[in-house]
Amino acid sequence: MKLALFIGVLVANVSAWWEVGHLLTARRARDLLAEQNPEALKKAEQMLVPLKRHYPQLTYKEKYHPFVECATFADEIMALGFMGQYTWHFRDTPIVDEENKTLADFPEFELPPTNNVEALGNLTNFLTDTGDYKDSLYYKQIVEWFPTPQDQKSFALRLIIHYCGDIHQPLHTVAVVNSTYPKGDEGGNRELIPDIGGVINLHYVWDSVSYQYVGYADLPMNETMWNYYGDQVDAMVPVYPVVDLKPSEFSAWADEGY
Repeated sequence: MKLALFIGVLVANVSAWWEVGHLLTARRARDLLAEQNPEALKKAEQMLVPLKRHYPQLTYKEKYHPFVECATFADEIMALGFMGQYTWHFRDTPIVDEENKTLADFPEFELPPTNNVEALGNLTNFLTDTGDYKDSLYYKQIVEWFPTPQDQKSFALRLIIHYCGDIHQPLHTVAVVNSTYPKGDEGGNRELIPDIGGVINLHYVWDSVSYQYVGYADLPMNETMWNYYGDQVDAMVPVYPVVDLKPSEFSAWADEGY
């Protein structure tokens, strides 16, 4: 199986997303790769090197475990001039939950021109040089940001690792539309709730796996932190086995969340 698609497959069906959640997702993917296809893991780690070498100001949180540590990268860089990939993190399929109303009754709701499903498809095609990815907004944007193919692919792989976590967070795949939220509730982000450990809206309840993983990680990882994530993932494996992967069917992944 081609490298990028294999990576995408292996991070499927792991249920955790906030910063800690993304790291757990990537750790599970890394462990599966090490067990099932170490050569693919080696190639992925090599692909991550150029951006680390050429753009240390973007990758300073990566050290000994870049495949896992880079899982938070796509969120962190938005404050560093990379807001252009903001809408690549989700696909807000609308749900109209108001009686006798349809989407036509809420003309303010608009889907952005880019989304998580298309981003994953085009970025994996870019890494594997398949399909018409060069015509996509995703590829064109990355080419504007980075001058060399090595840096472009190194950047794209980091996004894939993050977005595969996003697409399995159900509130990254849906938006409630009604009179309260005529533009959509942004996957629960606008549904505010009492603050518990920084969980301030419905979206964060899912991000934190119902308050289990609240807050942010201190990266890069030291040995204690690395072992902690390994122990957490090991405990999840029998409870959340990797089954029914639907390889590279990114739309099917999002549909499950919806």
